[in-house]
Amino acid sequence: MTDTARDIVLQVNGRDYIGWERMEVVRSLEAIAGTFEVEAAAHMPGLDGRAPIRPGDACTLKLGGETVITGFVDDVALRYDARRRAVSVAGRDATGDLVDCSAVAGQYKNQTLPQLAQALVKPFNDDPKRTLPISVLTDVPAGEQFPLYEVDSGETVFEALERAARQRGVLLNSDGRGGLVLTGPATQAIATRLERGVNILAASGTASWLGRHSTITVKAQSSNPFWAAGGAANKQLGTAVDDNISRFRPLELLAEVSADGPDLQSRAEWERGVRLGRSVRVEVTVQGWRNPSAGSGQAPGGLWRPNTLIPMRDDWLDIDEPLLCAAVAYRADESGTTTLLSLTKPGAYSLLPEPATGGGIVGFGN
Repeated sequence: MTDTARDIVLQVNGRDYIGWERMEVVRSLEAIAGTFEVEAAAHMPGLDGRAPIRPGDACTLKLGGETVITGFVDDVALRYDARRRAVSVAGRDATGDLVDCSAVAGQYKNQTLPQLAQALVKPFNDDPKRTLPISVLTDVPAGEQFPLYEVDSGETVFEALERAARQRGVLLNSDGRGGLVLTGPATQAIATRLERGVNILAASGTASWLGRHSTITVKAQSSNPFWAAGGAANKQLGTAVDDNISRFRPLELLAEVSADGPDLQSRAEWERGVRLGRSVRVEVTVQGWRNPSAGSGQAPGGLWRPNTLIPMRDDWLDIDEPLLCAAVAYRADESGTTTLLSLTKPGAYSLLPEPATGGGIVGFGN
């Protein structure tokens, strides 16, 4: 199936709008809400020279029949000149409200991360005027309870949850259907391989040591009185070593919540993994929006998705291994439809230590 502009369907208030001339949808493993922007001439079917779509309207965006965004319209822009009138619409998943809005401050006792997420999302779902409730899904072990978790006044829901998620080594993401997902990095590769000269239109790679450190130490005041007893203070920390950093570059962090040794160790390892993942990025542009083969639970011909392992072979970038897809950007304009895949090292965001080898993305080292 060939992707076309007619495959872009924005549904608002029960009405389908098609004929969009330009589109970009971004979904990222590092973002709690996907985003979209579409644009068309103001005389496209259904608009009739005006914009019946309003900010705050509930909306669903589908590409080739697959839902990628379920949320609300943020912005509607109208513009014209002597030759053309145009309207653009931008919005996000319903979880975007968790980024914008303050959490209910207070102390939450004996809560697991999913329970904490449910509690912080509840006020939004209790709103009788809300048309899209935010579900909370968990597909990875979320760790032990937090004996006492404090949410500060003025802190957004996302900020409060991100602090807790970092402590448990869990990623916060959107499912594209208005729900919040507590997840981890993918472990199984899809069947489609990206290959220079075969299906890669363009590619680039960047490697950086900025933000990486030889040792990362996370410290916190312990919530357990046992550790506070004489001589036990040295157990109130976790340390992760990045053996690929060949010079002395230490970093000390204070944990976001009160924690004991095991939690602090997980927090340090998570920090190392995220910094490693962000230090190497490969961007690949492919034709269309679809992964042509099955794998990782996707149907044949399904959309490229973030948080999938994608095999790649590129002799110029010196890559021959599966890479983790951190983000996708589906695009459409006068030149056709493409997807920009943002890829990183497969161990990114994992609590497992990275081996100190010269392998991986060899062209960039580790």
